[in-house]
Amino acid sequence: MIRLLSNLKSIVQHYRMSIDIMRQLLKNPITVDDSIQIIKKGLKEREKNFLTMIKKCIFENPRSPYKALLDHAGYTFNDVEGLVNRVGLENSLKRLYTDGVYIDINEFKVKKPAVRGNKSFVFKESDFNNPLLSSGLDTQTGGSTGRSTNIRVPLEYIHHNAVYGIYASSLYGIPGKKVIIWLPILPALEGLFFNLRFGVAGNTPVKWFSHVDGRRIKPSRLERFKTASTIWLSRFYGIKLPKPEYIDIRDTVDIAKWMHQNLSDSSGYAVVTYASSAFRLVMEAKKEGINIAKTVFWLMGEPLTERKHREIESFGCKAYTLYGCNELMLIGHACINPEAVDDIHVCMDKLAVIQHERKVEQSDINVDAFLFTTLLDISPKIFLNTEVGDYGVMEHKRCGCPFDGLGFIDHIHSIRSFEKLTAEGMTFVGSNLIHLIEDLLPSRFGGNSTDYQFLEAEDEDGYTRLFLLISPDHGEVDENSVRKTIFEGLFKDVNPEYVGARAMRDIWSKTDTIQIRRMNPIPTKRGKIMPFYLCKEKVLFDKKP
Repeated sequence: MIRLLSNLKSIVQHYRMSIDIMRQLLKNPITVDDSIQIIKKGLKEREKNFLTMIKKCIFENPRSPYKALLDHAGYTFNDVEGLVNRVGLENSLKRLYTDGVYIDINEFKVKKPAVRGNKSFVFKESDFNNPLLSSGLDTQTGGSTGRSTNIRVPLEYIHHNAVYGIYASSLYGIPGKKVIIWLPILPALEGLFFNLRFGVAGNTPVKWFSHVDGRRIKPSRLERFKTASTIWLSRFYGIKLPKPEYIDIRDTVDIAKWMHQNLSDSSGYAVVTYASSAFRLVMEAKKEGINIAKTVFWLMGEPLTERKHREIESFGCKAYTLYGCNELMLIGHACINPEAVDDIHVCMDKLAVIQHERKVEQSDINVDAFLFTTLLDISPKIFLNTEVGDYGVMEHKRCGCPFDGLGFIDHIHSIRSFEKLTAEGMTFVGSNLIHLIEDLLPSRFGGNSTDYQFLEAEDEDGYTRLFLLISPDHGEVDENSVRKTIFEGLFKDVNPEYVGARAMRDIWSKTDTIQIRRMNPIPTKRGKIMPFYLCKEKVLFDKKP
């Protein structure tokens, strides 16, 4: 009975939010000029917005983890305000970091307490929620560590993030093209979000292809009802959103064939999907000689590598990446004059980012990790110098592209994760591999932990794989048995009801994402053999016979 009432409450909230989103954006559609003015206003007021956010969401919130850290470091709101006025926002954040006001990825995921000096702090995941929010569109994150967590995204934040998409679309040449969304169904929010985003902008997607088979890897009835009801509501408001259609990843060529058969004019398509999915689509189209015209790919979910970018653009298409995460939604959009294939302009009106050098666990490698701070009091989660598990190159520069003209002059590129694995748009926390290397594989197949090593890299054909290196000195092993053991170990602690985990297992199985190579594990510069080798350069493999 309690679960039924909870589901009814969730349905009513989703129904109301979907109506509010469509009413708000249809009644007050955002133009390119509007988006420019909104962004410029946010940039002008970013320090003011930051101070408003920390006052309402941190200092006036006794449950805030950041308040505990600020109190421990001896900061009052007046202290922070004075610091920002004297040295500026980013320099203030660096000072706060030095004084222990930050949250690393494991503290954020409450895998360990936050220890500062002789003081230890224990937080809950819900402590990072924005205390000002009472309603919003619910989505899920996590699940790869054994549980998923809900994130409530308010209408105002969805509206604000649509601003960036409208402006970026105009730069990338997307208006006028037929839009295809190739992203999963709920509980993953991005598929539904991008359908709504293009629908209310007057360029309703012509197709919604899903990586997830809703008939076999069944989301809950609640999530399926939410998807169906939003599509029905959209049609009531004159937006004919497409129903999601499952396409087996092994049948990617069917998407290319549909695009070719329905190419009635020269405007072409815009496809919103993962980088690996776009790469796979282009490679299948090339192999079959299928024309997908001058498609613009808008990519997310995993790094866009040089190889994938080169193959996509050599086929006459364009590839632009966006960077984001569930907790922050959009972080930045692709530069028009890029220094690297994943050169991103940070949305500086909603976020501030600094870096700190940190050691990667189970490794002797140090990386320059990003620390993000939310500037708006409508953010779903509150960040103050908080890690998301990523690192890369950050530059403060002028590039001459339109984003630069707006004032977005913080760039980040060569973005990688030190904490999770990403392939085919599916993400898994890297620390879960330790048990496999140190216990499960040696106990099943012999040898010791230094005979095995995982690394994430592109294979000789450009597809992103999770490689297990097994020392040639170890003797013969049954590769199929090894793969079964890997899946067993990866999903040992994962909630079997979590749709994302089941979808990842299904997709990784079908795409042969887990590959085995008989070669010695790669030592670090200090000669250590670590369970997971963090690739900071290209690894060359011999082509398998």
